[in-house]
Amino acid sequence: MEWPNAPTIGVMEWTELPWFYRYTGARCAEIGQLRMMDVKIVDGILVLDTMTLKTSNRKSQDPVIRRRLVPVSDKLKPYLDRVLVVRADAKPEEDLFPQAGHRLVVSITSMPYTRHAWGFSNLYNRHAKRISEIHLHCWRAYAISQMARAGFPPEVRSRVVGHSSSGVHDGYTHFDLKTLKAAVDAIA
Repeated sequence: MEWPNAPTIGVMEWTELPWFYRYTGARCAEIGQLRMMDVKIVDGILVLDTMTLKTSNRKSQDPVIRRRLVPVSDKLKPYLDRVLVVRADAKPEEDLFPQAGHRLVVSITSMPYTRHAWGFSNLYNRHAKRISEIHLHCWRAYAISQMARAGFPPEVRSRVVGHSSSGVHDGYTHFDLKTLKAAVDAIA
């Protein structure tokens, strides 16, 4: 049994969310689940403290959740600033994008869970397909490609977008936030 969809997507979500996907390479739900308190400054760098939503096995529905810091690029900052102005009265635990069409899913076999920004993703993809074959997930590929063209190694790109490390050494490699910030700033 699924609960009803959000009836509408907010104007702020329509105008600002695409920029967050473009300049972070994050998954739709990773941006959709952000709370006000997830926008913070760490080591002097403005970041989005997001949950990396990934399953250990694509066939498994049991998520492996870990947090990662995604630096806010200079190009994304004006959009984030607009969101923060609109949400100035929100409490720290409230959603950054409350009208993104979150959907609570309740099934008999598992615990209820929320599909963050599910409505936004579906409507965005439906409208985008009328114009071209580009859908929301293409912004993720775009961000990764832009960082690659700028010369950032696969390990840095993976760390920014939350991909699992491809080798043992990747897990031991430390990249400071300045390096990750430089990578997201390379996204055009």
